[in-house]
Amino acid sequence: MASVTDPDADEHSSVSITLGFAKFEVFGAFSGSSMEAPGSSSASLGADDDCFAKSFPSPVKQELLTIRDLGVLNSVSPAASACHQHIFPCILEYALSNRISVARPKSEDKRNAILDAATRVFAERGLSAAPTSEISKRAGVAEGTLFTYFETKGDLINALYRSIKLELADAMMSGFPRKKNVRTRLRHVWDRYVNWGVTNPEQRKVLAQLQVSEMLSKESIEAGGAPFVEMQNMIRDAIDQHILRVDVPIEMISEMMAAVAEASMNLIALKPAMANKYRNSGFEVYWAGIARK
Repeated sequence: MASVTDPDADEHSSVSITLGFAKFEVFGAFSGSSMEAPGSSSASLGADDDCFAKSFPSPVKQELLTIRDLGVLNSVSPAASACHQHIFPCILEYALSNRISVARPKSEDKRNAILDAATRVFAERGLSAAPTSEISKRAGVAEGTLFTYFETKGDLINALYRSIKLELADAMMSGFPRKKNVRTRLRHVWDRYVNWGVTNPEQRKVLAQLQVSEMLSKESIEAGGAPFVEMQNMIRDAIDQHILRVDVPIEMISEMMAAVAEASMNLIALKPAMANKYRNSGFEVYWAGIARK
């Protein structure tokens, strides 16, 4: 192990090394003790033997302050000129070779803020025209922070799709009346779908864009559909029991609900006072199209 001599240092001397990633404070006597960071093994400093004659100090206190750009040296400052300049290369090399890569835990609130901002910007500008810089600005974070949570814009789009689909599924399937008849269960899903769309116009607009986006991965599409499996199974069983029309494919029944519900939402947005009439009439039109006569 390489060593260093500093005859002028005393037990109160210290050296602070601040990197963009971390701050290392080395303190104690600069002779007669080995330099070992807690949890790490002694490391050769690659220093010249003539320059370093004795063991480096122990302990080494490492205070991780901020996560910035790992490896960028911001400052090296001796405390009250406690040690000679020839010690700095030794300390610096040790710090760089023994740094601990500790990532700051990601914040769920910050992640949600980015997704909320993305929803607003995508609703205004569309998926392709919306810049990540604007999303970051709306979320109140640096653009680099956005890419800490989502490596690419595509990752952000996929995460947002999953998030909105889960939110919609929670709204539609909450309190699902499993023991009721098919019409009652479908009416439950219908009402909550329409109400969600009216209450969340931006999510509804963005979801329409996301569902036809080529940036969606197969995994995201499957994840987005998973919460609706129970409803799909209900429709399939109703077809097998001849409650619903056997000549209408199951995927058509689902698409018909989405289409008629969208028309109902649009009308309610134009004339909120007619909300109940449009919601009820929309369901009757839908049911008439899929129920066995």
